[in-house]
Amino acid sequence: MLNSPGALIFWTLTLLTVTVLWFLPPLDTEDSRAAAAVAALFEETDRGEVNSSVIVKLALVVGVIIVALVLAGLYSVPANALEERTLAEQTMAEGEPVENFPEMNADNARIVPRSVADVQSRGSVSYRQYRLGTSDIARMEDGRLAWSYPIQPDGFRNMLFENQQGVLLSDMTSMEDQEIQAFDDTPFSVGEGMLLHRGSSWNLRKSDFWAKYNDDAIEFVHDGKPYMAYPKTGHEWHLTPIPHTTPTWEGSP
Repeated sequence: MLNSPGALIFWTLTLLTVTVLWFLPPLDTEDSRAAAAVAALFEETDRGEVNSSVIVKLALVVGVIIVALVLAGLYSVPANALEERTLAEQTMAEGEPVENFPEMNADNARIVPRSVADVQSRGSVSYRQYRLGTSDIARMEDGRLAWSYPIQPDGFRNMLFENQQGVLLSDMTSMEDQEIQAFDDTPFSVGEGMLLHRGSSWNLRKSDFWAKYNDDAIEFVHDGKPYMAYPKTGHEWHLTPIPHTTPTWEGSP
């Protein structure tokens, strides 16, 4: 509801209807032919007679849900188009034109694909209680690009009691003799693959419940110490020409 006009329309209509009907006194269905017909279908059942007022209220809720879905879907068409236009305008306003493309490294024009790096990295290290988690792009301390991995607990028992043991960086700028650096002697008090209150997901939600964390964690090393960052996304409302939202960068805890 906070991030989407379509969801706001749907849930507002639905919740408002349910709330009103919940506190509304029982409806008088004796003078309503349609209500009597609906109630008659449920009157003779194994569970006994069914309150006709409840049946009518449920029918009204279903009808409102259908109408709300249609309205939300119709509204989302122009709202999504305006979201894309606003994002394009913001991107162009913040962009800087360049006269020439940056020069490419003639000695190494390729990078190691993610799938290849995953196989090489996981085959190069072995831990009894840990495994490499989801990879993401980071930089090594000398500025080279690398695929980064959390060294997280493996198995249910270890996920309950063990800690993430650091990060692993796999150089992505070399297809042969790929350099792999393991910083695996730093237990994280909060990390990937750790269950319950020690897990990163719980602590992120606890720190900022309304933000979205759509991207994987980025593992990196600074001054020889491993860290993780989580890209955080929020939403900004625009009221003209019609209300719509755009995602915004909210930092990285």
